[in-house]
Amino acid sequence: MPLPLRRRADEAGSLYWRAMTSRRPAGPAFWLLFSLLGLGAAAAAVAGEVRMLAVEAKQRAREAEMLRARVERGAAGDAETPRLLARAERRAHGAAERRARAESLRGRAAGLVLGLGPVLGLLLACFAPRGLTTLRTLPPRRLAGLAAGLSLWAVLAPAERFFGPGFDPYRPAIVATAAAAAVLSVRARRTQGAAWRLSAAGFAVWLLLWIPFDLRWTRELWLGPPDMGYVAGSLLVSLLGVLAFAVGEGRDAVGLRPPRLADLGPVVLGLLALLVLLVPLGLGVGFLRFGAPSMGPLTALAVFVGLALTVALPEELFFRGVLDAGLRGHFRRPWTSLLVSSLAFGLMHWNNRDGLGEQVAYVALASLAGIVYGLAFRRSGGLPAAVLLHAAVDLVWQLVLRG
Repeated sequence: MPLPLRRRADEAGSLYWRAMTSRRPAGPAFWLLFSLLGLGAAAAAVAGEVRMLAVEAKQRAREAEMLRARVERGAAGDAETPRLLARAERRAHGAAERRARAESLRGRAAGLVLGLGPVLGLLLACFAPRGLTTLRTLPPRRLAGLAAGLSLWAVLAPAERFFGPGFDPYRPAIVATAAAAAVLSVRARRTQGAAWRLSAAGFAVWLLLWIPFDLRWTRELWLGPPDMGYVAGSLLVSLLGVLAFAVGEGRDAVGLRPPRLADLGPVVLGLLALLVLLVPLGLGVGFLRFGAPSMGPLTALAVFVGLALTVALPEELFFRGVLDAGLRGHFRRPWTSLLVSSLAFGLMHWNNRDGLGEQVAYVALASLAGIVYGLAFRRSGGLPAAVLLHAAVDLVWQLVLRG
């Protein structure tokens, strides 16, 4: 890189770091910037979901055409023809269904962006110390009101209709009440000079937020398009976890800070270690299978960002930022909390498979991965490295290891 360009890049990087790491209370310009970032990220998330549905529709339509062409050429016997035609009909039906879902998302994109944008914006702002500093000055009730209001808005804004057929007022009421209760229950206890220890109330809130989300119960509370239910749930549970623990009980131990170039070291080392360790084990037990890449570079980049925000961030926040960091003060040896949180992370994947053999394999592989994610979290001193590593591993799995 030429010297003037390098100097400008260094100046821009220094300006970014000073702006992001300043602990002065945030002003209107700060919140406006992150509001726009949140709206842009929400729009990208909706567009990415629409694109994925369109790609899946094209794939199924192409498979249906290939099956019908095989029958027309006479390549199938009389006994096989009805089965191939039935498969072609199922593929065609799946393509039509996904096109309809994509069209529905396009029609309701404005409500989704307006509903999820503020949640995303505040969540991203919490990675800047200025954002956290400002939120920590709020009285407990005002912070709980902010959590309840944003959660209520995120659920109601994408709803197709209010007070009409299918509208259940209990669902938004449950969301707002749970959000306020979660934040109020673990408000900070000021312990000067002492290591943070996850309290009983904090662990109860951890269970209250994580278990319904992991078991997909939160989808029943979502009033928007079903295809965005998981995305909305993951963003909301991440924001509530941040407000409860990073603003409340956990404070700086949770590891919220801006990403930096030094995070790439633990990410690269962790990814190489997991590829060497987990891929042979997964292939050996039949859990992993190599397959051809199913997406182009731009789609892969969009999928990586989506995985980072909706999969890696909530899981790393709850299992590394809260559970590992919060349990460390309860044990004499620092490795104990790492092993406990990693095993809990592995067990969380049990219900993602049906057969006992695959369930055991998934738990074992996820627990080993959790140890490496935890080491990245501890070595880097923050969540960004663990989140990026987790998202990179999931992307490699989706690209070439699902078979």
